[in-house]
Parts: sequence; structure tokens; C-alpha cells
Amino acid sequence: MTRRLFIAIGGYKGAGKNTLTNAAVFNLFKDETIPGLTIRREMFAAPLKEIAAQHFGWQGSKDPFYRALLQLLGDDLRSLAYRALKKATTSGGLSQEEAADVLRKLSGTDASFDPLIGRVLNTPADPSTHTLTFITDCRMDDEFALLASRPDTLIVWIDREGAEPGDHITEQFDPAPLAAAGRLRWINNVNGHPELGAENLTSAIRAHMQRHGWPV
Repeated sequence: MTRRLFIAIGGYKGAGKNTLTNAAVFNLFKDETIPGLTIRREMFAAPLKEIAAQHFGWQGSKDPFYRALLQLLGDDLRSLAYRALKKATTSGGLSQEEAADVLRKLSGTDASFDPLIGRVLNTPADPSTHTLTFITDCRMDDEFALLASRPDTLIVWIDREGAEPGDHITEQFDPAPLAAAGRLRWINNVNGHPELGAENLTSAIRAHMQRHGWPV
């Protein structure tokens, strides 16, 4: 039985990802039938937000300027990682097989190599507790593809009337194929009634925990 499970939350801007996640966490904690439960909140983009706060004065605002800044920082970080590691393969320090493996990872076919994703998924689990980790900012195709390959991860898409895809690549993921394949749970956040979506999310999480043998 695995001691760590992930709940990956996706949805377009304004869908209510944090609202429903907060409510689901409250529902899980108020249920005393889940012993030794530890809940963590993670974001793939947390390092970007730290940079924006320290060097650009960002204080959590969803202003369009700061949203664009975070998107640019993400683009640049991946680009820098690619350039640095590509240089390593041409420096003579790697064999052809090692260089091919690095370039395969850099091409996007191995998303766990992404500097933002690996920080979250590769954190060691605490063997003494049941750790449920919420990832509340899933946006990229490679992120969803990697998460869909992991049995320990429940992928949830929060939908809400009026929440539409944006212009940047981080706002254009199409959840329909994963939903059709049975690897994504679609939750409707009804305007004016977030408690309904929160209850559906909580039920989906409980079912995921039960499938992995957790006491629910």
C-alpha cells in the first residue's frame, strides 16, 4: 500500500480550483475516520512565484501583468535548463548514449525531468503517515501526460460556466481526451453553489484513497 497519493487539480482561470480544493481539504480533516492523514499543498510553479515576489514585488495579485510575468518566468526557466544541459552533452563529458538520454528528456518526452515538476513528484514520502498531496496548478500538456501515467495520482478538472481557455500555452489544455480515457474526473463548479462541486471532489478523493487501501 502506497503511503503517498497525489490529487492534481486543473481548470481554466476563474474555474474555482483553490475554492473547491480548500473545501475538500476541510471535509477530509473534519472526518475523524482517516487516521494519520497529512495533507500537503504543492504548486509546480512555486519557485517562479518566489522569484516574482523577491525580485518583482509580486504579492499574490492576479493582475494581468503579474500573470504574464509568471508565464514568462516559466518559459525562461525551461529554456535555461534545456540550454545548460544541451551544452553538457556537447562538452565531451557524456557518452553518446548518455547524451541521447538527456536530449530525450529535454525534448519533453520525459516530463519528470522538468525542473518544476520533479521538485514536487520526487519528494520522499513519510512512511509513518498517509500523505495526500494536492497540486493545484496543473496546466501543461506534458504535466497532465506524466500525471496520467501514475496510478498514485487522481487528475481532476474543475469546470465552471464562464471559465474559458486563454491565449498562453498554459491556458489551452484540452481535458476531453483524458476524460474520455477515464484518467480525468470532471467536476462542475456550479455558480453560486460551490458546496456541490466541493462534495463531488471530496467523494472522488475518498474513492481514490479507497482504491489504494487507505482507511476511509
